[in-house]
Amino acid sequence: MITDRNGKHWYKVNLHTHTTRSDGHVSPEEAARIYRDAGYDALAITDHWAWTEDVPDFGGIYLMGGAEYDTGTRDGRAGVFHILGLGMSAPADCERGADAQTIIRSIKEKGGYPILAHPAWSLNRPSQVKMAVDAGVIATEVWNSVSAIGMSNRPDSSLLIDLYACEGIFLPLLASDDTHYYTGDCLVGATYVQADELNSRAICEAIRAGRTLATEGPIATLTREGDEVILDTTPADEVVFCSNIVWWQGRKQTADGGTRFVYKPAYDEGEFYVRAEVTDRMGRRAWTNCLKLD
Repeated sequence: MITDRNGKHWYKVNLHTHTTRSDGHVSPEEAARIYRDAGYDALAITDHWAWTEDVPDFGGIYLMGGAEYDTGTRDGRAGVFHILGLGMSAPADCERGADAQTIIRSIKEKGGYPILAHPAWSLNRPSQVKMAVDAGVIATEVWNSVSAIGMSNRPDSSLLIDLYACEGIFLPLLASDDTHYYTGDCLVGATYVQADELNSRAICEAIRAGRTLATEGPIATLTREGDEVILDTTPADEVVFCSNIVWWQGRKQTADGGTRFVYKPAYDEGEFYVRAEVTDRMGRRAWTNCLKLD
């Protein structure tokens, strides 16, 4: 946990983890130990079609209950969806083979919060994501560590985030490990969540409200001051401001451990949102949520 200058608590969580209850390589107890020892405040166990309940103190870490539900074949053209259900009071009441809307509805009926997993891995087009958002998805992963390991080599969904935003789809961004192997897919991504309490409902409501930061390490905030966008960050060597405008001056900025970057949007050109990607000296990145300018 970190505390910001306003005294707000930001909890460090991994929201997508698999264990031996499905196809993960370690037990829930070992997964909890690994993430606890690395300084995470909460861990969501989201085994495939296997619900885990909340446990406030699971070996020294808050265990968020959940499950991962999937639909579709391997062909992205037909629609492949992997939906995390967090904060459910019971397993989602749906069968394998159910469509995405049914899965999302079933998660909500159990008091849960549906989250879109690895849209780049799944090749989720804007029209498909709009359907999922209309059904009730509250956030999406922008980074998914396991997708870089022997899968599709599409761990980073940031390009899709801009395509969604161009269609008016703005979702809070999350970085998750989707841990299976507990080697290169472990302790890479994290989401910091500004919540008033450390429990599943408070964390999920904060995610819904967009009080999140997706990161591999850097801590960054993006705000608007007058006609400028201000990025405050832990020391960074490169930042990129991304939006619906494909090029504008000041879009990419470099510094030797800079902590404050200023960008003036192209309002006259129709720039209507900005987000930032931060890279530190170790090559670790962070992705801010989209900041709407209208």
